[in-house]
Amino acid sequence: MAAGRTRQGAADVPLLSVVMPSFNQASFIGAAVESVLMQSFANLELIVVDGGSTDGTLQVLERLGSEYGGKLRWYSERDDGAADAINKAFSLARGEYIGWLNSDDLYARGAVERAIEYFGQRPETMMVYGIGEHIDEGGAKMGAYPGEPPPLRADMLRSSCPICQPTVFFRREMLDQVGLLDPSLSLSFDYDLWIRVFKRYPYQVGYINAIQAYSRLHAACKTMRQRREVALESMRVTARGLGSASPHWFYSWLEEYFRDFPYGGQPADARAAMLEAVNEARGYLSDSDRVDFDERMKHDARLRVMHDDASIAIYPDGWAAPECVLRVRARKDGWRKVRVLCRHAAPKGGTLRILVSGPNGKRFEITVSEPGEFSLELDLPAGYRSPAYWSFMIRTEGAFIPAESESNSSDRRSLAFLVHGIELEQ
Repeated sequence: MAAGRTRQGAADVPLLSVVMPSFNQASFIGAAVESVLMQSFANLELIVVDGGSTDGTLQVLERLGSEYGGKLRWYSERDDGAADAINKAFSLARGEYIGWLNSDDLYARGAVERAIEYFGQRPETMMVYGIGEHIDEGGAKMGAYPGEPPPLRADMLRSSCPICQPTVFFRREMLDQVGLLDPSLSLSFDYDLWIRVFKRYPYQVGYINAIQAYSRLHAACKTMRQRREVALESMRVTARGLGSASPHWFYSWLEEYFRDFPYGGQPADARAAMLEAVNEARGYLSDSDRVDFDERMKHDARLRVMHDDASIAIYPDGWAAPECVLRVRARKDGWRKVRVLCRHAAPKGGTLRILVSGPNGKRFEITVSEPGEFSLELDLPAGYRSPAYWSFMIRTEGAFIPAESESNSSDRRSLAFLVHGIELEQ
């Protein structure tokens, strides 16, 4: 009888191994483990490789190990990162087929059985994936993972990752051919593996048109906390595997960045860090994409306007919408005033009435009666303790729509005024 199989009646039933990396996931790992071991397909094993958790994870694994017996094997020791831990788990797996589930994700009911059935019906298939759905910390559904079914080619992975990792199952022999995860990567090692798989097996990747797994998004999730690193590492992986990366990775992160900046975990020297990111990203692009990228970065007003401790929500061309938010942070005592440098540039002029709602419910209004330069000077709360974060809601009456005032324009945005600078005063 072949290794990794059991005999059931007249048929050999393949063994499927699920590998699960773990580190301080006591809140989620119990549900993750049970989503594997309660699958309808019985001939499976789960290998958990833990990185030395100290939050109660090991106690959860001890309890589940006694409950599920030999179907759960777990190990806890220091590792060199998630890719290293997963590679260890791959080496311990005994199955003919392998699944890979993170310790905060969940398998859908019937996921393993559907994968085994797919492989059985299509023996040429080396890897199969399916539909993934995002869930939040409490398990509530948040919407589908932005995946894409086959047919896919390797170069179609250049601008995004259309494969939801926890939905993936593959034959053991696939790893023998394409290699293990790259331990030098900290965030995009799965994406790197998919590129190698599609390059070697462009017509041997299958798809299950059903929800196979739930990918959990929460504050401690690496991909939530390290979006910049995800974008840049994915570009590096793509350039290495496919020759060049799409700037879409960077553009997507940039939009996320400005939705939150300067709140969250942005560095103190935000402008310098942004310039560093821009320079790294451009090195992964093709010559033609680099020209377009440089032009876009040069003219993105958000990059020119951003202050290390302040940002206003504007469009890349510098226009503010009739409702926008100004965010300010103080990492040390001293900031007393924020000044937004603006220009009334409506083609037909008119009066702008600007209403500002600030911290502690303070409000004020200014009127700009004709085109030209003006500034919004806003006092910051006195006597604060750093770090402090403030938001100002800016509403403008008198905005215009370019398509309605310029015969050659198709721009349907409602625009208030241009922003060309932010200053903070001590």
